[in-house]
Amino acid sequence: MKNTCLLFRRRAVVQILLLMSLLMVSSAADARKREPEPFPVRTPFSNWSAGVSVSTMGIGLSAATPIHRSVMLRADYSFIVLRPEVSVEMNVACLPGNRSFEISPSDITAKFDTHMLRLLVDWDPIKKGAGMFWLTGGIFFQNRGLFSYSEAYDTDVFADFGYSAQDLQKIEIINDYGRYNLDPDGTISNALYRPWFGMYFGLRFGRPIPKRRVGFSGEIGVPLYMGTSKGVSSNVLDHYGSSLLFPRFYQFETGFKVSASILLSLQLTFRLKND
Repeated sequence: MKNTCLLFRRRAVVQILLLMSLLMVSSAADARKREPEPFPVRTPFSNWSAGVSVSTMGIGLSAATPIHRSVMLRADYSFIVLRPEVSVEMNVACLPGNRSFEISPSDITAKFDTHMLRLLVDWDPIKKGAGMFWLTGGIFFQNRGLFSYSEAYDTDVFADFGYSAQDLQKIEIINDYGRYNLDPDGTISNALYRPWFGMYFGLRFGRPIPKRRVGFSGEIGVPLYMGTSKGVSSNVLDHYGSSLLFPRFYQFETGFKVSASILLSLQLTFRLKND
């Protein structure tokens, strides 16, 4: 799981960088071939665009509209939902009285789930809306629960030792992530949590509302995650944190923290109205 996620992250970053480079080269070459055309002067809410994207935050949908000739409002939603397969391994069940034995879970579930909504302002400080490079910034909101993991055990095995229902909480399970007391239903669970709010700053290549009906754009930016972060187990974070596509918070503890990561995005944009 860890090596697979790490390989996926590296391949995704390399592919997006290559696509952005090809886009910049092809756009520059195309611009030299074409005669200059007058660029429409857009007034507030005079036009709209819709876009689809792929980025290090997942698959995305966006919408943009002008509020000034060189300033655009943009909303962007992206998500990733994965259910990785996890191999079943032998763990250790520790019973009161210094008794222990090896046991494997009857079922394992893991879910990686991220949703992010960004509210952004795009600004062209040089060419008053006609340029290809835009400064962008704003805020974002995201779900707190990033990763969840649970193991279920056959309660009949513990019933043979005289443990059932609430008595199961006296039993500890030792796995790769730490020591956990069983729940009354015979399960243990771990989770990774992250701040739900942050600020974003970046550089966009390509107009938020294209001059033609369809346009391409790329984006590179820095999300700053701010807020309280915590987790059920720091050991789970040590195992999975370095392979995720998001910032590693190093350890989960109560307190205010600021962490940063890199966002890379490639977008296909559609202009909705004629200028």
